[in-house]
Amino acid sequence: MQPLKILHIIWSTEMGGISKVVLHLCQEQQKDESLQVSVFCAKGKSALFETFEKCGISIVAGKFTNALNIDSTSKMEYKKMMSNVDIIHFHSYNPLLASFAKKKREKIVYSEHGNFGFGRKVRINDLVVRWMQKKFLNKYIHAITFNSNFTKEKSISRFDLHHSTKEVIYNGVPENATSHNAQNFFRKNNHEFLIATIGRLASVKRFDRLLLALSKTENSNFKLLIMGTGPEESELRNLVAEFNLSTKVFFVGQGDSIQLLKESNICIISSQGEAFGLVAIEAYQQGKQVLVFEDGGGVTEIVRQLDPLSVVKNEHEMAKLITHLIQHPIDDEANIVARKNYSAQYSMSIMASKIKKLYLSI
Repeated sequence: MQPLKILHIIWSTEMGGISKVVLHLCQEQQKDESLQVSVFCAKGKSALFETFEKCGISIVAGKFTNALNIDSTSKMEYKKMMSNVDIIHFHSYNPLLASFAKKKREKIVYSEHGNFGFGRKVRINDLVVRWMQKKFLNKYIHAITFNSNFTKEKSISRFDLHHSTKEVIYNGVPENATSHNAQNFFRKNNHEFLIATIGRLASVKRFDRLLLALSKTENSNFKLLIMGTGPEESELRNLVAEFNLSTKVFFVGQGDSIQLLKESNICIISSQGEAFGLVAIEAYQQGKQVLVFEDGGGVTEIVRQLDPLSVVKNEHEMAKLITHLIQHPIDDEANIVARKNYSAQYSMSIMASKIKKLYLSI
């Protein structure tokens, strides 16, 4: 029996959540002899491209200079590429690639990762592309998945989805994630309360309200490490100075997130309206408590199922909870075990199994 040929389509291999999820999904699918996996990255080579290659994943770099600009030779190549697979699995929308796919006989799966662009000014071009995506999702795909109920609800509202095959499949993370760094790479003082926050320094992450909450804490025996880079770094640094947190808050850039979580006392995810939250699962794998805001989106959905008391309404409540945890830094062993056990249901093997079941059902 011939393996089922799957082509994953992503826009880029930047160090973002979608790229990491697709990378880990492909790694898991490679273990299944009944699947043959390949990836098309429309924007060409970037951060994680070599990682795909080193993992033995067949990946092709596209030649898009922007969302609607490729040469005629490339168009023919991409159409041929789509004709040689059984299932085309989109992880982001591109009008040209969608137009190529819908003319083929291959089955199409679309995974909505919730990149809705909240907070960004909506242009006329955005509305046109959204209309085209709405038509594509409702008329041409065979199944659509969502990484959270939050993402599903937003997608149904945004695209007026009436497709019959809609399924929430939570993102998975690799089991037994490890770090190559030495113990206490980030922790310089065993007596300080170390807080981790990880993510792209962008508006959806709402690091500003985390900094405001920290400025209101009643106990100053803490250190916050912000891991990530992005367009809001300069503004956030200014806020750190404004809130007199320069000796408490440190920007560490890109780094070993697993090691940071391992050394930290807690992890805080301050996002607003984020689709999922891989960092929350990674923190639970390390047995760490995760604090979120109630408008966090998909990540709040995950945290609330395990620990509803770690979901706060505003910066004032966040400050009170942080203060309490600093004053009581010893975590209960039963809670640590419960978090690790809870994280197991978000494994990549479970996600891959559900995705395969979906493939076979269409």
